[in-house]
Amino acid sequence: SLTYWSRAARMVSNRVENGTGSLRLAGSEASFFVVGGPDHDQMYLRRLDGGTGVSLSVPHALTVGPAVDDTHVYWGEAATNGGVYSLYRALRTGDGSDRSLVATTTTTAPPEQLTYAAGYLWWLDPATSQRITRVPITGGAIETLSVSSETLVAYDDVVYASSARSNGDGTWTSEVGHLDGNGGFEATAEQTSNDGAVARYIVKAADGLYWSTNDGNVYRTDLAGGAIET
Repeated sequence: SLTYWSRAARMVSNRVENGTGSLRLAGSEASFFVVGGPDHDQMYLRRLDGGTGVSLSVPHALTVGPAVDDTHVYWGEAATNGGVYSLYRALRTGDGSDRSLVATTTTTAPPEQLTYAAGYLWWLDPATSQRITRVPITGGAIETLSVSSETLVAYDDVVYASSARSNGDGTWTSEVGHLDGNGGFEATAEQTSNDGAVARYIVKAADGLYWSTNDGNVYRTDLAGGAIET
């Protein structure tokens, strides 16, 4: 189920309780998008404008998304035989009839955490150990980067991610950072743990980066890096 609070109306404005529910939402307070459906074999993209909803795609198995830029919404649909995914885009204000194909994935795994930033669609590919993958929104070759991550988010056209590696002595090093223009990972903060904990949620605010791991804590550091606060 999905419940949201309207800051303008200062009340709970709408609630969606619909089958599988939604794993992600994207958009604005006035108009946002979710993927849901009665079951995992019948999932589709919806736009919610206040108390009304518009379906932008027909039900498919394990539809993924959504992601948005200023004008378009993006999502992915699996082939009817359970094969590769087709990634589509359509105008945010339409009914989905203008949709166009962006790319077809090279693996059959559902693209996870589909995100838009800087003219690309980004996602994590479970078939390649959660490697970060991207494709231009205008179409073109799909690029699999060298970085694996559990988290993928974008703020102001910058993609943020996390990584973890074994130190060979029973401890793990976890890093939170961002991707540069070439898709390389640049760490902002680094932690050591005994359980392989990795950042699973990352939020950028004006004063820094925030994240949490499976130890139950929330952490913070300055955007330029430095000491980590719990």
